[in-house]
Amino acid sequence: MEMVDIPCIGRKYTWYRPNGKAKSRLDRFLTTFEWLQHWPGSKQFVLDRQISDHCALLLKSNMTDWGPKPFRRMKNEIKGIHCHISDKWVEEPNTVKELVKDFYKKKMSVVEDIGVRLDNVEFKELIDYDNMFLTDPFDDKEIKDAIWNCDSSKSPGLDEVTFSFIKKHWGLLEKDVMGAVKHFHSEGKIPKGFSEDGLQKGESGNLVREENDLSGKALW
Repeated sequence: MEMVDIPCIGRKYTWYRPNGKAKSRLDRFLTTFEWLQHWPGSKQFVLDRQISDHCALLLKSNMTDWGPKPFRRMKNEIKGIHCHISDKWVEEPNTVKELVKDFYKKKMSVVEDIGVRLDNVEFKELIDYDNMFLTDPFDDKEIKDAIWNCDSSKSPGLDEVTFSFIKKHWGLLEKDVMGAVKHFHSEGKIPKGFSEDGLQKGESGNLVREENDLSGKALW
């Protein structure tokens, strides 16, 4: 006859050596499948140890009505909860719901006042001129000065196009670069012609660079 070790609630071990250096789960209830068909909610509870070095076991079958069943069964359904107030395992639905509710209510509640006040703190504010300076579109001179102040041996991206290349062919690239910077200021994104694949075909239609091809004949 095949036996089933039903779920155990409470302590993990049922036997403890008096000095506490050894412990084991020696005691348990074993049931048959026929038993579980009649009492499917059977569980074994490990009670507190008294005089004996073994803990008493309690076999209990609790068919609990949790209300209407959802269309899809939840795998993380709660069968019970440990109440820290009474230090007992609780399975009564209304009590479990209240304990869970109280737990998250305390967890999500407003933190206690720590006494910090900012009523008399004066924060610095931007004047209208400074705000306009930070938000106004870039002008052509500002863009060109920024490019010319960059190290010519450096590249603005991973496409191997250096600032030296951009400066040398500024007459051909100026319209596309200006358009790309201004487009970024207004739209918050780089135009498609200036993607990570490298400069391809700018807004003016000038063929600047194909991937892995600097078009040397056209530019050099």
